[in-house]
Amino acid sequence: MQKVEPSLVSVIIPVYKVEEYLSACIESVLRQTYKNLEIILVDDGSPDKCPEICDAYAKKDNRIHVIHKENGGLSDARNVGVNNATGEFIYFLDSDDWVNDIAIEQMISFAIHNNLDVVEGKLLFVYPDKTLPYSDFAGETAVFLTRDEVYEFFLKLYTRTNACHKLIRKSILLENNISFKKGQISEDFLWLYEGLLPNINSCGFNSKALYFYRKGISSVSSSISERHYKSYIDIFNILKSDSCFYERCLTFKSGILATLLFEEIKQASYLGSTDFKKKSFFRIKENRKLLNISQSKRAKFLYLLSFLPISIAYKIFTIIVGGYKK
Repeated sequence: MQKVEPSLVSVIIPVYKVEEYLSACIESVLRQTYKNLEIILVDDGSPDKCPEICDAYAKKDNRIHVIHKENGGLSDARNVGVNNATGEFIYFLDSDDWVNDIAIEQMISFAIHNNLDVVEGKLLFVYPDKTLPYSDFAGETAVFLTRDEVYEFFLKLYTRTNACHKLIRKSILLENNISFKKGQISEDFLWLYEGLLPNINSCGFNSKALYFYRKGISSVSSSISERHYKSYIDIFNILKSDSCFYERCLTFKSGILATLLFEEIKQASYLGSTDFKKKSFFRIKENRKLLNISQSKRAKFLYLLSFLPISIAYKIFTIIVGGYKK
């Protein structure tokens, strides 16, 4: 009987200004119990010692491939990684995070055994003083094998939008031209809900796979700016304009669109622009139906605020949400 070779997994790690964390990230991949890996380090023009660190690791392990490129942002780096990957499966890992030694073995075995297009793994948030499990999905290991089940999982049961900690069949991405929009802030929203979700027929959650997501450090994704403010509005409008997606959000009482409104309000609040505040406050009033139906805490919070005078609503928002820390 001919021996069946294990599937090759391409681990894509975009690298930019993370010299303090990069070695820990790479080492966690090298320690994986699953060995048939292709590790693609995409140096996105990092101005620190990251390029040298990448090259040094490539000399130690022939599974590591380094791509040096001009800075184009996270979306561009991930796209370059996908386009250069040769594995059957793609696994996205951010360079300031790390994974448990058994993570990829757990996820690939689960995907192959159940013939799944996408697998989510258990996620833990790592703060400077504590580590907490992300508990959005209340269940244990589970598979979802119909379109409605897949939508329910991603819109209601497990609503993390991040590309990282997902194992994906590469053919899904290539055959459907699914890529990250270059220059887009919070690019994972459109990549997942507009690109990936409509094109997958099965997915699963593996509660044993552990991804350690570093929180509480300065990053592009946690900044406040007019560009971020407008980006959340654009993403919301794009997703809401998809009638099929919007109706599924209502059906599953999803908090995804409410999260985008919440982030928009947060931007307006901390930017301090009176014009932004008025426009964003009008938008939560305009979307009361969506907010009232959604089961998320953020949606309920915004729904209640929408009935208050704008000055009081923003004051309460700032008090409840707290100050913004860059």
